Amino acid sequence: MDFYRRQKPEKPFSAYLEESQPSFDQHFFDQSNYGHWIHNIGPNYLSNQADSQVLSTEFRQALEFCLSKLPSRLKAVFMAKYFDEIESMEICREFEISDKNFWVIIFRAKTIFRKCLAKNEMI
Repeated sequence: MDFYRRQKPEKPFSAYLEESQPSFDQHFFDQSNYGHWIHNIGPNYLSNQADSQVLSTEFRQALEFCLSKLPSRLKAVFMAKYFDEIESMEICREFEISDKNFWVIIFRAKTIFRKCLAKNEMI
């Protein structure tokens, strides 16, 4: 064991759960209503930030630009999977590709798409 780990031993996972339980209960459960879920949980910072980023004009333009950079076969399969939310087996039948080929296409499309978004400083 290294020097720093000997100085400060790790807590067991159960200790972290015990420490965070009161805060968790307070934010998500209504104690006055027999511990039922709180229905009107306010939006959190991260979801607001993500929503505004996705809805921004700049992001949409970058999205369209990056989609245009995908080869046509990759673009069609990628859009069917992530924009049209079609099941993978249905996409395989529609494009006459094997299941393995489908996942290779998705991997390649996501890699190209991610690099393009990173280049445009969107991620």
